[in-house]
Amino acid sequence: FMAKGHPDEEDLKTAASFARVTAVGGSTMAGRQFASLDAFIASLPELSGEIAGRLKGQNGLFSLRTKQGREMLIALEDGQITLPEHADRSPDCTVEADEHDLVALLNGELSPAKALLFGKVRVRGNKTLLLKLTALV
Repeated sequence: FMAKGHPDEEDLKTAASFARVTAVGGSTMAGRQFASLDAFIASLPELSGEIAGRLKGQNGLFSLRTKQGREMLIALEDGQITLPEHADRSPDCTVEADEHDLVALLNGELSPAKALLFGKVRVRGNKTLLLKLTALV
């Protein structure tokens, strides 16, 4: 994880992209609050059904890694989300953060751009694909 307050050039570009995306559209999860990361993960298949048309044709494997040592995989296959326990390949994109910060992001209490700029979240890999998934959050 990078030191707080010291984003690198890649983090600054990602933060700017997230700021543009979140300024343009509303959230599918607007009004939804998650008590935990587990509650969010459990809701992903239902949420993906709500926006499947917008994600059709999109594929990717994402890893959520927490500072508490947890890792959750999220697979996007032609717009549908599944939650594999194991993967036979490396994730296309990895998001690393404290579990509390991830829940704050999901609940709209922390903006993605600020989280990146202040080192609360680190994103590595295919950020373009991750930006398309912001329709979920």
